[in-house]
Amino acid sequence: SDGDGVCDADDLCEGFDDGMDEDSDGLPDGCDDCDNRTSGDPCDDGDICTINDAINENCECIGTFEDADGDGVCDADDICSGFDDELIGQPCDDGDPCTTNDTYDGMCNCIGSTVNCETGNLIAQVCDDNDPNTINDQIILLECNGEVCIPCSGIPDNSRIGAYYLPNIFSPNGDNMNDNFSIDFEPSISTIDLLEIYDRWGSIVYSVKNISVDDYGMGWDGTISGQNAPAGVYLFILQVSSTDGSNTMTETGDVTLIR
Repeated sequence: SDGDGVCDADDLCEGFDDGMDEDSDGLPDGCDDCDNRTSGDPCDDGDICTINDAINENCECIGTFEDADGDGVCDADDICSGFDDELIGQPCDDGDPCTTNDTYDGMCNCIGSTVNCETGNLIAQVCDDNDPNTINDQIILLECNGEVCIPCSGIPDNSRIGAYYLPNIFSPNGDNMNDNFSIDFEPSISTIDLLEIYDRWGSIVYSVKNISVDDYGMGWDGTISGQNAPAGVYLFILQVSSTDGSNTMTETGDVTLIR
């Protein structure tokens, strides 16, 4: 009926010349949905995340999603090849004991902030400063690598003021060694008229007034309202009276608290 030389019973495209098949896919052009494209022909699906784009059996241009490291991000968009991009900004361990807050940066490297003697944890160890006139010799180290933060030193003879002894450093860490800011008094001193200790902002963290040296106890234990005071330098004012009441002495200075 369409005069194409193919009987109607065998006609692939009724009313069209079956002899015209430009892409040689076996379908006459008149009923070829692939627009003269053969399955397997290369194409471009417009997606940068796919490779090997080709016409499939349904005449669709389809490519293969390329994700070599399997992190769900295609290689074209991958920030770090071979790495899960979703880990960026997540905690990690860079293997350096002297860093904190380790995280994966924008280049997928595990990076932390380096600590030092001012920001890291400090430890006190017994040492010998080779001065026979000092006691409670200690060296202060950066815990992560043993760096010396405060050289070995003790309480020297010149720390004796009048008839009492003042420490210049103490470490309230529970090791039963130099755990308190405690003042040693000689018998010539009977009364603590005033002892106040201040933090760096001028707030009083410890205070006693008008007490006998016998009631002084162990001194300041390095806490503020029951909580551990932060490591640092604290200022003090001390005023004492002699046993016979004939002399009053006042001293100001600082003491270093370490943990």
